[in-house]
Amino acid sequence: MGLQQDIDRNIEKHGAEGVVEYIGYLNGPAGLPAAPSCGDCGRILLRDRFVKWQNGPLDMEFIAAPIRGLPEPFEGFTIAVISDIHMTRRFMLADEVLAGLSSVPPNLICILGDTADGGTVNVKPLEPFLERLASLAPCAAIFGNNEYASAAMADLRAAYERAGIALLEDQCVRIERGGAVMRLVGLQDPWAYVARLNKKREPGQPNTEPIKPVAAPNTFDVLMIHRPHRASRYMMQGFAFAMAGHAHGGQWRLPGGRGVFSPGQGLFPKLTSGLYWAEGKPFVVSRGLGNHEFPIRLHNRPHLPIIKLIKQ
Repeated sequence: MGLQQDIDRNIEKHGAEGVVEYIGYLNGPAGLPAAPSCGDCGRILLRDRFVKWQNGPLDMEFIAAPIRGLPEPFEGFTIAVISDIHMTRRFMLADEVLAGLSSVPPNLICILGDTADGGTVNVKPLEPFLERLASLAPCAAIFGNNEYASAAMADLRAAYERAGIALLEDQCVRIERGGAVMRLVGLQDPWAYVARLNKKREPGQPNTEPIKPVAAPNTFDVLMIHRPHRASRYMMQGFAFAMAGHAHGGQWRLPGGRGVFSPGQGLFPKLTSGLYWAEGKPFVVSRGLGNHEFPIRLHNRPHLPIIKLIKQ
């Protein structure tokens, strides 16, 4: 049996990627006294300038997400999506992302995985960026498939903790606003099970809360996942809204915006960028901020979605 077949078999065996454990409320940012530059992030070599020119400037896209039954206090609530940085030695767009977010600023920042990958040498250069994110708004993160295969996973976990960013691994936090509550759920990627890296918990283990949200007045449930092609199964379980990355916008995009290839979706993927609907509910896919197996993007600028929740 091939590797992919083995992965599919394991995912099928385990079913949905998770169970949810409530770990507390997500607090606001403590703030930092100043906004230091990210050092090497701003000093780009000639080669990096060429790559950045190919990729184009940052695309900070404002997306309205209509949500049925959105609690009134969350009308206009904004969520910034950081995804697929795939940092090796430094994150070249750090200063540009921070400047963009500072101009908004968002009510919540969600990091949707693959911040690190197998090529990540050291997460230290990323730490000033993470600290600045956490000073702008409450932050939550999940791991993507590449982090579970990365030697930097433990270091990144520690960096999130030092920055005050909630790392959700089949867990949830709650955000209170005007008497209403958002339950923010972050699911582990299937690689956590396939690679046997989820030592703490797997689906069906006792003392956990099921993924399906518990109905409660003035509460709605928002989902953070890495793979967009798995969103549909969760929207059937009562989530009001979801966010994903992983597809890299199809990496190379044809004129008109169609992606060429995405892991998990293959050639000409359907879910690569922007707002989609599943089970009558919205979900947003980020094209990501970095590269992995493909060295450059074509017609596919690094993507920073800013989502505004509105009542449908």
